[in-house]
Amino acid sequence: MTGSLTDVRPGDVFLVRWYNNRMSGVIAWFMRSRWSHSGVVRYRAVTGENLTLETSDFEMTYGSLEKYVAAKAVCQLRVLRVPGAFTHTELPELQVALAAVDAAYYGRMYGYLQLLSFAVVRLARRIGIRIPNFIRQGQVCTAAPLMVLSLGAHPLFAGVDPEALDTGDLAVLLEQAGAEVIFESGGRA
Repeated sequence: MTGSLTDVRPGDVFLVRWYNNRMSGVIAWFMRSRWSHSGVVRYRAVTGENLTLETSDFEMTYGSLEKYVAAKAVCQLRVLRVPGAFTHTELPELQVALAAVDAAYYGRMYGYLQLLSFAVVRLARRIGIRIPNFIRQGQVCTAAPLMVLSLGAHPLFAGVDPEALDTGDLAVLLEQAGAEVIFESGGRA
């Protein structure tokens, strides 16, 4: 385990991979990524729990980072912070960005067909053809973190279409932005 959950702040992005879930493995394989799920930290509850905005099996909803830590034997969790995106001094701006994402995405249906589109896009990339995500039904897990980051100050995320990138693309963008690992737990390296 790296870092502490107490170091996690609103606006931090998290990446997840379940190792006991076949769908998680299929998503990660198609996206050519070690990650199959992502979300954004919304706020820390009075109980100390880090609440998130992420997709569930059916819709965009609130979740908890602690559920991933509790499953560390079968789940890998990485929480990252993009330097310069938001700071403590910009907390009101961050809260506005998070509220905008809540309003735009909370409760929206999960985009199962969009996963199919991402798979076709990734297969086409493997043979050197670049095509855009062509199905935009519902939401995929990258929408919330990308929307929040696109509202921040980091230039790499300005103008990013939050519904056009998969978890592999998000992981690459986070690396290019110099995102620092704030917390990591469980799973296989």
